[in-house]
Amino acid sequence: MSFPIRRLLIDVTHTAMGDTNHGIQRVTRNIAKEALAYSETHSLPCIPVIHRDGQFVLVDEACITRGFRRTHPDQLHWNTKIARSILPNCSIGIEQAFQRARKLLYPRTLVRKLSRIFAGRQNPPIAANPGPGDILLLPDAWWCVPMFDALAAARRNHAIVGTMIQDLIPIRNPELCDDRFVADFRPWITKAIQSVDFILGNSQTTREDLWSFVQAEKSPLANWQVRHVRLGCDIESHENVDEQQLAPKIRNHYGDRDAAPYLMVSTVEIRKNHKLLLDAFEELWRQGSDASVAFVGRVGWKCKDLIRRIKNHPQYGRRLLLFTDIDDAELAYIYQNSKAFLFPSLAEGFGLPIAEALHHGLHVFASNLAIHQEVGGPHCKYFTPHEPCELVEQLQQFEATKGWRTPIQAPTVNHPWSTTFENIIDECQTIATKIDQTRPFASSMVA
Repeated sequence: MSFPIRRLLIDVTHTAMGDTNHGIQRVTRNIAKEALAYSETHSLPCIPVIHRDGQFVLVDEACITRGFRRTHPDQLHWNTKIARSILPNCSIGIEQAFQRARKLLYPRTLVRKLSRIFAGRQNPPIAANPGPGDILLLPDAWWCVPMFDALAAARRNHAIVGTMIQDLIPIRNPELCDDRFVADFRPWITKAIQSVDFILGNSQTTREDLWSFVQAEKSPLANWQVRHVRLGCDIESHENVDEQQLAPKIRNHYGDRDAAPYLMVSTVEIRKNHKLLLDAFEELWRQGSDASVAFVGRVGWKCKDLIRRIKNHPQYGRRLLLFTDIDDAELAYIYQNSKAFLFPSLAEGFGLPIAEALHHGLHVFASNLAIHQEVGGPHCKYFTPHEPCELVEQLQQFEATKGWRTPIQAPTVNHPWSTTFENIIDECQTIATKIDQTRPFASSMVA
């Protein structure tokens, strides 16, 4: 008999406090949105919650309306337009310049605390602390949130607690991560795997790595308590983008598909291996190629030398492009009009941009990581991420045959987020039922 789940509570604390929309934040927002949609058509309440002052409370309607962000997307769009009107020819540093100015003029920590005080007086938060029959799922970056005491309380109250972990890169490849993040992540995950009832990875590759780590750390979790759910791939449709509304720096480079740039989408950081792409394209340019490449993503960490190399490059602004401040509609337009997609990452938890590129019908060239081959299957070309020669040869052939003119012969290899959420519920149901066999009090206490 299946365990009767009373509520599925989904923590969105860290994501809802910010506006970043990369990696974990995208995953968390999609899961939260699907949770609300699922609840409308099913009897199981699936409820986004946040951790506040030692307890879990319901996400308020204003946060839901903002898409589980601190700032409404429309306001973010206008912020970008204002920044571009002030610095119309600047493609690097807009975010950083405004962030520095904001920190001086707008002390976020203080303002956030005051806003919470006033909001609490007007609309007191509604407690949603996990109890018998509840499953609390933590898909967010909760190493930033001190909630171990709240998790212990939830488990003492007979709730089942699970976490989603996207990767172990800070453990396996700490040299590729921000040093402060590594220092926070190691003690957090060591304690986390001792403090939950189950773990969900995002792929079979990640699940195997997680299970290896759980064993090495002597966690009490059994093999069946470490599972995986493949991530979804929904991209909002922007088929009717008005090209005149696009930034000139984008519009001017995508009028002719035969002359369009190759595309890489990711945070600019050492792990993403932009250096290899730059090495490969320098070799192509040395041989007389007219190919160009666009890097799309915010500037991250351990990349000062790379940014300096890009900004000082003779091809910068011509065949070497860097867009750090584009919106969702512009990104969709770039996906739709690029020659092909390149992803040379040295380490990944999933590689969601590969799925998105295939979704847009782009040919994909990716580094030969096991996770990339799981996500992209036989529909991508793979190369070593350590030397540019192999990629150069692949791009030479692609250019010679004008490969972008031939549609990819790829079935849908990634499903929508609605399917991912249904799979999450199935996994939670399976795990909870088995846990219930060792917690005979749990189902009898469900109201």
